[in-house]
Amino acid sequence: MEMNTFRRVVPESPIAVLYDGTAEAVLADILHVMERHTFSRREAMEIVGGPGRLQRLCESNKVRFETKPNGRSYFTASDVLRNAKVRPAKKKKKKLKNATSAEEVPMHTDC
Repeated sequence: MEMNTFRRVVPESPIAVLYDGTAEAVLADILHVMERHTFSRREAMEIVGGPGRLQRLCESNKVRFETKPNGRSYFTASDVLRNAKVRPAKKKKKKLKNATSAEEVPMHTDC
């Protein structure tokens, strides 16, 4: 029995997703290749969702890391990517103009 491969291109992404199970195989290949790479502490924190989450992942041995003699920590890239957390971008608040801004306050010249 021959399995048909269906291809669907996602408009926001240039990557074609195959629905015959190869997406999982590609992910496994990526994680295998990234096993030899590391991320810095700041980069790893950004990917997993913050310093607290990175610390909990390290304590539970879900993310392996190495501390170099210079004191810097490097985290295994495949572990970090496996535990990546997508957070929606925060909306920036618009600053409202105060009635007491510097332009509206009269300057005293009688000093």
